[in-house]
Order: sequence, then C-alpha cells, then structure tokens
Amino acid sequence: MFSLSILLVALAQTPSPAAPPSPDTRNAAPAQSPASVTQDTPGAPSATPPASAPDDATASEPATEDGGERPVEQEVPAGLVPPSLRVDAPAVYPAELQESGLNGEVLLILLVDAEGNVEDVAIEASPHPALSDAAVEAARQLAFAPATLDGEPVAVRIPFTYFFRAPPPVEAPDIAVLHGRVRAQGTRAVIPDAVLHVEALPEPVPAEPDGTFSLTLPPGEHRVCVTAMSHARRCFDEVLQTDQSLEVRYALLPDVVSPYETVVRGERERVEVSSVRLRGAELREVPGTMGDPFRVVMLMPGVASIGSGLAYPVVRGTQPAATGYFIDGVRVPALFHMALGPSIVHPEFLDGINFYPGAPPARFGRLLGGVVEGRVSRPREDRVRAVASIDLINAGAYLEVPIEQTGTSITLAGRYSYTGWLLAAAASAGIAQMSPNDPGAQADFSDYQARVEQRIGTGRLRLLAFGASDVVGTRATGDNQFTGSLRQIFHRADLRWTQPLADGEFRAGVTGGSDVTGMFAQENRQDVGEFSANQVNVNVYAAWQRSFSEQLGLEVGGELEHRRAATRVRAGPVDLLEGGGSDDVILNPQALGNFGSLWGEAIWKPADRWTVTPGLRLDTYKLLGGGLFLAPEPRAAVRYKLSENWTLKGGAGLFHQQPTVLIAIPVVDVAGLNYGLQQGLQFAAGAEWKGNSGLELSADVYFNPLVRSVEFSLNRLMENSRRRGRDDDLSTTGQSYGFELMARHPLGNNWFGWVSYSYNRSTRVERFARYAEDGAPTEIVEGPVDFAFQQQHVLNAALSYQLPGRWTLGATFHVNTGRPESGEISSRTSRVVGDPAGNWAWMPVERDRVDALPTFWRIDARVAKDWVFENWTLQAYLDFFNVSFRNEVLGYRYTSEYRPGRTTGAPYKEPLQIPLFVPMLGLKGAY
Repeated sequence: MFSLSILLVALAQTPSPAAPPSPDTRNAAPAQSPASVTQDTPGAPSATPPASAPDDATASEPATEDGGERPVEQEVPAGLVPPSLRVDAPAVYPAELQESGLNGEVLLILLVDAEGNVEDVAIEASPHPALSDAAVEAARQLAFAPATLDGEPVAVRIPFTYFFRAPPPVEAPDIAVLHGRVRAQGTRAVIPDAVLHVEALPEPVPAEPDGTFSLTLPPGEHRVCVTAMSHARRCFDEVLQTDQSLEVRYALLPDVVSPYETVVRGERERVEVSSVRLRGAELREVPGTMGDPFRVVMLMPGVASIGSGLAYPVVRGTQPAATGYFIDGVRVPALFHMALGPSIVHPEFLDGINFYPGAPPARFGRLLGGVVEGRVSRPREDRVRAVASIDLINAGAYLEVPIEQTGTSITLAGRYSYTGWLLAAAASAGIAQMSPNDPGAQADFSDYQARVEQRIGTGRLRLLAFGASDVVGTRATGDNQFTGSLRQIFHRADLRWTQPLADGEFRAGVTGGSDVTGMFAQENRQDVGEFSANQVNVNVYAAWQRSFSEQLGLEVGGELEHRRAATRVRAGPVDLLEGGGSDDVILNPQALGNFGSLWGEAIWKPADRWTVTPGLRLDTYKLLGGGLFLAPEPRAAVRYKLSENWTLKGGAGLFHQQPTVLIAIPVVDVAGLNYGLQQGLQFAAGAEWKGNSGLELSADVYFNPLVRSVEFSLNRLMENSRRRGRDDDLSTTGQSYGFELMARHPLGNNWFGWVSYSYNRSTRVERFARYAEDGAPTEIVEGPVDFAFQQQHVLNAALSYQLPGRWTLGATFHVNTGRPESGEISSRTSRVVGDPAGNWAWMPVERDRVDALPTFWRIDARVAKDWVFENWTLQAYLDFFNVSFRNEVLGYRYTSEYRPGRTTGAPYKEPLQIPLFVPMLGLKGAY
C-alpha cells in the first residue's frame, strides 16, 4: 500500500484543481442479472516524472511498531491537474457468484497515459478472483481527460475502486411453451412460410423453414392464428398450464389442392437444343392419359404414333425402337403395358419427365432417335406417405416410410390388373365367347417398384428394383383346352452410390436385368410350346460432375455392359434349336455382346449471353464371334440469350445404334450387330421466348440425314435373311426434316396447357418395282420413298383447369395426317387391273405412289373432383379417351367378297379400323 498511501496523503495535503466526480452506482449488463457495482472517485494522483525519473517518487520507509512498512509522505508537484473520467465502463457482476451473494470491493491502481487511456491495471486488493477479473476487464475500457502538469499532458497513476453488490434473487415468471409444426391440410406437406399470431406476443412469429415453431407464453387461454401464402387463415384455441410444454399440429387448407398449386421451378438452366420437362399435374392430370405420366409424351412436339392409343412414340421420323426409354438412367424395353395400357411405373414413383426429341445429352447413347427419361422422386424424410388407387382395369398402391433414426427410406409400389376377372365375368354372361367350352380372353398386366435408400455419412446408397409383366391371349376356362398367349416380362435392379467428391458429385452403380418376349402355347393349363427371345443384362457405370465456376461445369462418365441373348423354340420338353439350330437372326440369334462407353460434356459460358455445351461420346460394340465397332460421337449445342425473354439455340451431333426392328426386342439388339451399325447426323436450330407470366413459346427446325439405316420390319428381316443371306448389305440411307412449334403455359394459377404443331417429312431410299398397266413388273428402280411411320402434320392441344369447389375440367384435341399405306405396317395401296375379257384383280401400286391413310382427329376429356380431409385427400375422376368416338383407319381390305348392299364380285376396299373408346372411372386416395 506504499504508493497508494503516498497518493492518499498527497491528496489530503494538496487540493485538487478540478473537483473529482462523485462515486457512481451501476447496474449489470443486460446479459447478466442486475448487480450493484460502484467505483471510487479517483484521488489526486501523483504525477509521473520525466522519462529519466521513476513513475512515482519514493522515500525511505521506517519500520512501524508492528514490523510493517510505514509510508513516507511526498509533496504533490504544484501545477498538477488530475485526470477526469471521460468514458465510463461499468463492471459486470460475475454470473458464477450470483448464487453466493458475495459483496466486496476491488481496489485498482491505474496507469493513465498522456492521452487519457488506461495503459496498465494493477490489483491492490480483492475479495475474489472472479471479481478481480471483472474489475480489470471493465477498467481497461475506461477513458480519461489526461492529467496536466503546468499545462502539459502527463502520465499519472491513480487509485480506482469497483464496489460489487450481489443482485437480489429474481423470481422466474410463470411460463408455458407451445411448440409444434404447421402443415398443409390433406397432404400434410410442410408449409415453409407460415406465420403465427398471438395477442400475448408483441409481434407475429414466423415458423422455421421446416414448418416447426416454439412459442413461450404466459399460462392461460390463448388464440393462435396461423397464416401462410396460398392457404386459408385458421385459428386455434389453446389452454396452457404453468411450466407446461404442449405439442400441437396445425393444418392449413390450401387455396388450391395439389396437384394444381403453382410449382416453384428451381431446375438447372437449359443447355439442350430441344427438350421438354414436365412435372406435377402436367404428368398425371392430362386428359386422355388415364393419369399415366409417360403417355403425355405422345402429345409432345415431334412425336407421331403407329396408331391412336398405341403408346410407341415415333420421334422425328425414326422407328419406335430408335427412341430410348429410361427410368432414372436405367434403360427399359417399353414404357406401357400391352402398348394400350398404363405405364410400367406407378405415377407417384416419378417426380418428372425429360423428353429430348433430338440431340440428347452425352450420357445417353446407342440411339438414333429421341430419349424419354423418367426421373424417380427423391424420398421424403418428413412423413409417411401412402396412395391407393382403383379404376376399371387395375388397382395400385404406393407406400413411402422414412426411418429418421437410421436415415433410411423405404418405398414400395405396384399395380395389378383385373381385366382377366372382368373378361371371365363377361364370358360367364355369354358376352365374350360363343360357347361355354371356348377359351376365354386374357389381358393381364402387373408391375412393381421397390426402393431402399440409406444415408451413410455424406453419401447415399440406393437400391432400386422394378419390373413389369404383360400377358395377352386366351386362357383356359375348362379342362383339355388349347390356349396361347403373348408375354412380355422384364426385371431391373439398380444399386447406386452417390457421394460428394472433389467439390463435385460422384455416382457409381451396377444394374442387372432380364427380358423375355415371346409366344407361349398351353394345353390343359400347362406350357407345351414356346417361341421367345430372352436376354440378360449386367451394366456397371460411374460418373462425376462438378461446377468449377459460374462459367464452367463438367460431367464425365463411363459404363460397361454385357448382354447374353438367346432364342428359345420349344415343343413340349424338346428344344428345337439344340445343336446349333438355324442361322436365321430371328430364329436363332444366340449371341453374347459387350458394350462400352466413355463420355464427357462441358457447360461453358464464355460470355454473359453465351452458353456452349460441347460433348463427346465414344461407344464400342462387340459381338462375340463378330466384329468390333468403334463409334465416336461428337456433339455440341450453343445457346445465345438475345434478350431477357428471347434465346436463340442450335446444335449438331453424330449418332449410332444397332439395327432396329420396329420396337425394342430382346436378342435382336445384340444379334443385329451382324449387319453393322446405323449412323445418322442431327442438326437443329430454334428460338425460345419466355414471358414474365410463365408463358413459353418455342420453335425448332431440324434436319437429320441417315448415313446408314438398317430398319427392319419382321417380314423384311426374315425374307432378306433367307433369300439373300445375312452377309448381304441390307442397309439404306434416308433423311428426315421438319419443324416444331409449341406454346405452353406451365403449371400455375390453377391451370396448365399447351398447343404444339409438328411438320415432318421422312424418307428412305428403297428398291422397288415398276409395273405396266396390266400389272406386270417392268423394272426394278431405286429411289426415295415416304417412311412407313411418317405423319406429315400433327397438332396437339391440351388444357386443364381447376374450378372453384375443387372441380377440375380438361380436354385434349389431337389431329394427324395419315401414314403412307406402304404395306409395311398396314395394307398396301392397290388398284384394279383388268383385261378385255372382263377379268380383274387388285394389284399393289408402285412404292413411291402409295396413298396416305385418312386424316384422323379425336378429343379426350377429363373431369375430377377433390375432397380434402384433415390428413388425407380423395379424388374421383372420369378420364375419357376419344370422347369424340372417332375411328382411325389403320389400313384397307381390298376384296370382292359379298357384303349386304354390294354387288357380288365387285371390287371394293373396306377400311380396317378399331373403335377405341376408353372411359376410365377411378378413385385415388392419398395420405
């Protein structure tokens, strides 16, 4: 206390030139409980001598009687003006001492420099280290008007005291907690923008993005009102007790029930030249599609059809088999049951569809036509979801269960038709068969899907398995009956790992599958004959993608595939092809094929308005015992943003595929490599306009020359392979060109719709005969002829709107000009040839002079009603395909047979048409 004593004595002997401030009493900082903290008034300081002198003068210190030190008084220099407090810094009572009730004072010695800042703090006395720390921390924040000596600022040491008083105990108020989650009524979907209004709270409280909330309220009665965009306001009355924690679930009724709510689209920027992306109600609510997503593709620009209702898309003048179908990257042989039925995947299993009519991304290969890709929905992790549906021909179910504790999600779905039961009932009523002893008609289909997804660290492991079965023919209704059926069955299992890697995303997996397509004969309900194509596939793949910057992104990948194919021809237990069998590519394509690919695609933005997407794909095709084919496929797409609304686009690419036979048939995909590869170029350009209201306009023009085409009908393949030998070159050339227009209003504001028009010309170079007037062949010529699948003009218009009262009305209008009557998939145009004697006959016209089948149009309609309950929804619908009751002419029957009202023996042609009117009444409930 030596220096302090000197200062105190000096203060007592020397009046201060300036009156010091009186002691202050301070409260604690807001983060702490209140405490009484005061500080002592600084006494008259001792001046710090010049640099050559010590900080404070000292004198000899004689001993006191008790052996302690006695201070020696020292004069304070004349002209010294002490510092004055300029910036206060109250100390905070330590939180750890509040329960102890400790009071006390901490005496400090402060070194205040010539600028008035606290340069050093020394502790002279303190009752507790925590109080010392609080006092020192506060003192360092003090600021003074500096002391002066003869008018010059000087550094001085001064005493400074903090007095600490423990805060009185604060009684906790009576409170209660109300917490829970806000969800949509019916669907139980999370509402991310919900706001809760309670009178006891000064301001509304927004819920968290996942819909959860927690409110601290006084006990008693409270009215909680919840609001959210696009949902009706709803209020709830709650009674809370002291210290109660009440969990609640609030459900708001949407203004518009799913699936007609506005969809917020956060998809990546488009880089393809031609593509259409569909989701939500655009997949499941289009009139005439019976609620099946893939049927919507038949209404897209650039798509023609084999026949009305037959769901095999003919894309830009190619065979149906030239278009690839994919479920989340896994290729499948078909999209629909029995070509006329629903799609092979439950609608709830799909989140969206990407349709590329031309120049698809580099990850798709071995195709000359378009690509239809169904995107599997991501598993929900917030709730159990279940959907059940039933209509006139099938029933389906969908169940999704997340297991939060383990990070697992399990999804199961499937559908089963009961058309067989209906046909059997019709047969028993005498409607479907002439005699009770006749076999009954059979048209059965089923499908299944299963997914298990597991989070492991930052990655995900997913097992996806799905398959479908179709059986069409006759079924036994009694003993000793001979029946036959056509079956198409396939299965797929895909195990995939997805993992962040090197600032990008890596995925790898293995896919296995089997395909069976064929005709089967049964006697007494036992298989006695078979003619089937069988194939087993194993595919391993890996890919990695990364965005290096806003200007550059890259995706690379590769895959290896092994196919084992065989044709079975059996009569009873005897395999007719054992020992080698025939060389016919249809009857005995015993084949092993290996396929490999490497591909890469970049997204490069050299300037703000430009997007360039170069790609390269390299495919290898190897038929065991045959040749090795190497197929490089450079591709490029360019987009230029002309303005905020307009975009210009263009692209080109080289493409290859194995020979095709109308639709994808197992075995032929491998054995057809004997005839080499098909090769084609694709060129496309166009423009897009997107308005602020969401309206989209697009125009595309394309030219696709076929450098080498090997497209077979079954008849031509068997005839050529037998007559000319499989070593003959069965290839040809051709081209397709046209343009497509589309105006589209995507899902939003309670409606969606589009209008599309496609103009297509497609030709192939063929050899055909010229005939004389009497029908005798005169020569064989070669030249371009209209492709068998060409539909020159196709117009589609679709509109669906949800009315008040949760009624939905929609209609689709379709019109197409007829295909050529070329004889390849229909009849051949014929003319009457006669002689002077009056003899006549129908003779086919020359191939380049065939007629076109008549133009066909139809109207589809849909009406639906939705009901919303607290936790589930119900929809009843009537979807009517061809409500216009129009018949499409698929060909003609040239005959002279007698018909009522006709002269016997007179030539006439009779239209072949199938009345296809499908009213589909159904119910769908979703939890």
